[in-house]
Amino acid sequence: MDMLETDKNWMIEETEYHPSKEPLGGTHFCTGNGFMGLRGSFEESGASQAQALLVAGLYQKNVGRGYSFADTFFRKRFVLDEVKIRREEVCHTLVNISDPLLVNIIIGGKPFRMWDGILLEYRRWLDMHSSCLCREVRWDNGAGLITRIRIDRFTSMADRNLILMRYAITPENYSGEVCIESGIDASINDRCRESLIDADGAPDGVTLMFSLPDPLMEMGQAVRHKLFLGEQLVEPQWERLEVNRCYTVATQVQVGQGETCCMEKVISVQVSREGAPVDNPIRCAQEGANTALRLGYAQCFEAHRAVWEQIWAQSDIEIEGDDKAQRLVRFAVYHLIIAAPWNDATVSIGARSLSGPGYGGLVFWETDIYLMPFYDWTFPEIARNHFLYRYALLDAARENARVSGAPGARYPWESALSGKEETAEYLICSRTQLHIVPDVCLAAKRYADASGDSSFGARQALEMAIEGARFMAHFTEFDAQKKRCTIRNVGGPDEYHPVTDSNSYTNFMTARLFEYAAGAWAELLKVSPDEASALRERLGLEDKEISAWLEMAQAMEFLEEPGTGLIEQCAGYFQLKGEWSNVGRQYGGPAAEYHECQGIKQPDVLLLLALFPESFSHKHLLANWDYYERFTQHGSSLSPSVHAWMAARIGLMQKARDYFLMGGDFPFTDYNKDSVGGVQIGNSGGLWQAILFGFAGIMPNGSSLRLDPKLPKEWKRLRIRLAYRGQRFRIDIGPEYLQVEADASNSEAIPFEFRGAICEVGPGNGAVRMR
Repeated sequence: MDMLETDKNWMIEETEYHPSKEPLGGTHFCTGNGFMGLRGSFEESGASQAQALLVAGLYQKNVGRGYSFADTFFRKRFVLDEVKIRREEVCHTLVNISDPLLVNIIIGGKPFRMWDGILLEYRRWLDMHSSCLCREVRWDNGAGLITRIRIDRFTSMADRNLILMRYAITPENYSGEVCIESGIDASINDRCRESLIDADGAPDGVTLMFSLPDPLMEMGQAVRHKLFLGEQLVEPQWERLEVNRCYTVATQVQVGQGETCCMEKVISVQVSREGAPVDNPIRCAQEGANTALRLGYAQCFEAHRAVWEQIWAQSDIEIEGDDKAQRLVRFAVYHLIIAAPWNDATVSIGARSLSGPGYGGLVFWETDIYLMPFYDWTFPEIARNHFLYRYALLDAARENARVSGAPGARYPWESALSGKEETAEYLICSRTQLHIVPDVCLAAKRYADASGDSSFGARQALEMAIEGARFMAHFTEFDAQKKRCTIRNVGGPDEYHPVTDSNSYTNFMTARLFEYAAGAWAELLKVSPDEASALRERLGLEDKEISAWLEMAQAMEFLEEPGTGLIEQCAGYFQLKGEWSNVGRQYGGPAAEYHECQGIKQPDVLLLLALFPESFSHKHLLANWDYYERFTQHGSSLSPSVHAWMAARIGLMQKARDYFLMGGDFPFTDYNKDSVGGVQIGNSGGLWQAILFGFAGIMPNGSSLRLDPKLPKEWKRLRIRLAYRGQRFRIDIGPEYLQVEADASNSEAIPFEFRGAICEVGPGNGAVRMR
């Protein structure tokens, strides 16, 4: 296959090799398809931190003790319970299954290792347009034999159980025997033992079976190989080997000078688990590998690339004039795409997606707040899967609430398949983040509004909101002296102040949840009395509850300074120290007594303003930006994108671009020294929102979409694709014009507002210029 050459703005590339870069390279060069994520490790093995093949929903029970200790007053008081930390606790984390990439070649008696011999040339690049990872090297084995090696691989988007590889070997200054060994490295999987399937039926392949008892899972992993000399298929003798849990087949090929020996390797992975059963995953894996091998790498790749063409046609963001911003936003969108469970509503997206083991693959609140808007506005079917996942775990959320001594439903800080709280009990701050409940419920509403999925909004989303409102009402207190309601002992998104009273983000979100639950109930009662009656009976819903929610929403304390629009993050925040020393980025690190000072890990008030643009004026934006920007430490990857988003709305375009580049660079600069755990997928979603809602200035306004774009001087043109209420549009923004084009498949017109003018854009309108 010819080298995949493409626009540099579609590429992530490196041209120097050093062993210390391997773990981060695992994150930077990840491929995936939503079913599985394959880290960017090298085929000849190397750093175990780089290797991982992660499958969505493949969690396994862990029983263990805490790994940390409280070394500051902050940690001792608010973060870690030093009594509970000694207990064994149960949680679930994603399993790093066996690495199927393993290929070793031996030239002149010496194995190919980039860290041995002489590396004459090296280039590795990820082509995001076709999601293909490529590597080219020229290597001297140390004895003067020079070989050119080209390796291409992709995780198929056309058949999501497949990974395919093409490994080409070309002797430059010699002829001779090349020894090839290829198979599966099971040694990185320390969670379950494998069984070799002897009756594999393919001399060129290996099939392994894995099983996990709790929860019950069975997996089949099959590899097959095909060899070519030039264009000629060869059928060598294969020998089976097994050393240190590496299961391989090996052969030798005579290769002439300048001749290319090419091996195609097919990997098929099939998993049967609770909620997603597969009949005989071993047989399915073998059949999948055999079929793909017959089709060949080129045909499978074309099918894969065709799917990616369709995906990018619906989701690409184009920035002209700023190559770095272009590349970084595509990296963000690329990871949002490969993280998505396209056809599975039993799983969702963890904080590091399937790009690494960080946070155990568990689902956090940023999935709802930071990620889902991307899917709401590009691939609403994926967003629907996520909220079906949340709805399916509503009973588990009810049980979480019961354990908390409250009615209703409590969505957990960390979630896997069961919906129970996966965070260890010793982590105190995880139990104070009550904002997660309104985060999830209001995100479900946003999905229904943006997608036009009124059925979900009137049923599943409403039931989630009712149970979420019940839970939050339990913790809402009425202060008779202030004649206001508040919520005590909670933390907002800023985890450096995890136990406070009257957190403005939590209070505001809770009030909006109360209003939403009551309003959606009233609407259902009006349009479908019988359905409302059945829901009332099933939930035991009483009119006095709904009235109480509205009263609490009206009376909820909100710490806004009269006249200025400045919002206090929580009660007493303005009285904390405004200056401090030795405050590192680490979570309560040495000498960082965050509860005594105004240092912020990530946006709290600013995130609130970003999420509710219709509720706050320009005065609010300016006052809170001026106050809070200086205190934000960006200790979370969720931070810079919100700052870019807010700066763009205010009109601080150089700041907006700087923060956008800072957020986009997080995985590459390793800003918080944690990118080895995988891509911070919440950051990817935040960057996309900064583009759509910040730079493009899109805001729903009733049945229409309002546009208020602002571009940095470097950006000569911004083009975005979006879906809204079942219709698809392309928006083209330049310094002197704004154009909206409806997709030919649209069935309805959507009103767009710009500078007071309203124009309906729909079928037959073509491209409409609005300035």
